[in-house]
Amino acid sequence: MEDFELKVGDLVKLRDDLIDGKEYNDFYFRNHMKFKGFKSIVKIYRKNVVYLSLDNEYITTYSKEMLSEVKRPIKYETIYKREEPILDDKEKEYLSNVIRPFKDEVNALVKMAILKSHYICIKLEKDCVYLPYFTKCTMYKNMELNTEYTLEELGLWIRYINL
Repeated sequence: MEDFELKVGDLVKLRDDLIDGKEYNDFYFRNHMKFKGFKSIVKIYRKNVVYLSLDNEYITTYSKEMLSEVKRPIKYETIYKREEPILDDKEKEYLSNVIRPFKDEVNALVKMAILKSHYICIKLEKDCVYLPYFTKCTMYKNMELNTEYTLEELGLWIRYINL
């Protein structure tokens, strides 16, 4: 078998031609050690010896010579994720115009649901303003339900710097 390094989590499959009682790299194979398909390595003991859990309790030792195939599952790790804006340009423009008269009193904006509709609640210091209902999944798609967003988070605060 070609020399490579086994790792915990690798999936291994046994050879079909293993003989009961035969020694493979200082380890004896017994028929009760057989399994079908692939099993995951739970521990590495020395370079050529692996432990496999056959029934999540019983751990059996196999030598590298007993294996016919090894697969290494690839685990994807996010190294970059593009941040999508919460509001699109039309939504920003509409909300900017709606909150302009009381922009200094706005504490948060919240997308809320009722039956099959959604609506936007603008939380002010002493009151709330409710915008008309809209069909869900048609507007403000990137806003989470019942989550308070500040003007900064929605990209609306920048529109008021020079007003």
